[in-house]
Amino acid sequence: MLRMIPVEKLIMTDVASIDRSRREVIRVMKIILNRHGQISPLTVCQKSKHSDIFEVITGRAVLAAWMELEMGSSISCDVVVPKDIPCKQIVVFSDIDDSSRLGDMTALLASVRENGLEVPIAVRQMGRRFALIDGVRRIKVWQDLYPDTAIPAVVLTRSSEV
Repeated sequence: MLRMIPVEKLIMTDVASIDRSRREVIRVMKIILNRHGQISPLTVCQKSKHSDIFEVITGRAVLAAWMELEMGSSISCDVVVPKDIPCKQIVVFSDIDDSSRLGDMTALLASVRENGLEVPIAVRQMGRRFALIDGVRRIKVWQDLYPDTAIPAVVLTRSSEV
């Protein structure tokens, strides 16, 4: 469901530090926003049924650029509802067994163990399976803690991807 959401109601948890490459993506997004405005909505999910706070699933660089440019108090968002998907149905096109590439996951592991998965992973349906779009570190931690259970996921459509 598309709707305009005030920027102050959007949060981004589980965001890697803004390194040099991410700064470059934000720089490019600022150019696009200046020339064309917002091309596609952010994908967000409500933190809880009774909350007016939304977690950004896709479009984090767009939101960062939007805020830096001070383009407005609200931004177009596609509000989606996570659903539980069995981990065995998710295809990961990344080497999640290479822990050196994933960095230190101690804090994420402790957070998931204590609070559950606060930010659902993002997947796209491929027939009867799903391709992981966002959340390699989260799915790795989930599989380590709960190997035979379903994981909260947002199923993206082509129109909701940024």
